[in-house]
Amino acid sequence: MRDAIFVPDVTDKNRISQYLQSIDSSWDEALRFNARWLWKHCKRVIPPPEELYPIVKEIYKTYGPLLDAKTGQSLFNSQAWKDAGNILKAIQVGLLSDPPGIPLYFQIGLNKSHGNLPIYRCAQGTNNAEGGVHHSGRRHLPISGVSACHASARVRDFVLMHNLVVGTLNCTGTIYKGHFDIWLINHLQLQLEATKHLILDSQALTGWINGDLYTPAGERVGILSVPDALRATADIESHQSQDYIYKHAFLAQEQGTKYAVVSIHTNAEKALFKKLIQENSLFGQTNTLPDWRKVVRLWNRNANGRDIFYKVY
Repeated sequence: MRDAIFVPDVTDKNRISQYLQSIDSSWDEALRFNARWLWKHCKRVIPPPEELYPIVKEIYKTYGPLLDAKTGQSLFNSQAWKDAGNILKAIQVGLLSDPPGIPLYFQIGLNKSHGNLPIYRCAQGTNNAEGGVHHSGRRHLPISGVSACHASARVRDFVLMHNLVVGTLNCTGTIYKGHFDIWLINHLQLQLEATKHLILDSQALTGWINGDLYTPAGERVGILSVPDALRATADIESHQSQDYIYKHAFLAQEQGTKYAVVSIHTNAEKALFKKLIQENSLFGQTNTLPDWRKVVRLWNRNANGRDIFYKVY
């Protein structure tokens, strides 16, 4: 199944085969004993539906009915055949094939010890995102009992560490080595530059891009602010310095709102929601959808920052 779905790039395969022949090896030998090395140097493509569908279907027809020697049962039961049919439908509509015209590999370096073969990074699938960001990011957070401020700080810390590690590998092909206090490195570089005329044989800190010398990009990591246009249409007041007296003050500050924007969670909010459904015509009649824009504005006029908070649509 793997070989049917992931087809080696012809140019890369020929280049690697020629190199392997020069060291008395072969493609098949490398695939058998050192597949990880092989796929670092060879792009693979997932064919279009018209090529992939008949091959995968043939694999299912060949292996599905095979009987187990001990139990006498076939490899595929009724549920497995149903799942196989769903996969074939997904292949048929092009959900598995590589999107045409979009490169899913990018070169990150050359293997100078092995014939200057290109080294690639692959963007196929979701494994890198799930394992490298979602899973690792979750492990970076405390298990429970964490405030919004603490969680936001942990997320920013994770983004910094992840960008340094992954960015260094993607740009240079080498593993990042060093600590993650970039402000200390920035300060050290500036001090070295400022005092180099006073110290004989002063060592310069080279190869480091000092972010303090650039204009901030304005990007936000963690809790995003509510856009001005949405605040205006939803009757949400902007954050002021005196708003720290209200509950969830840090969250409101980050969102740029007087009260925090959170989901319905307090008893007072549940009671208000029930009252609006029963008494207010904005929720519509039977078989009609509520006018959520007007409902949100009505709700936000009842917000008090203690037990009723802002909502958005």
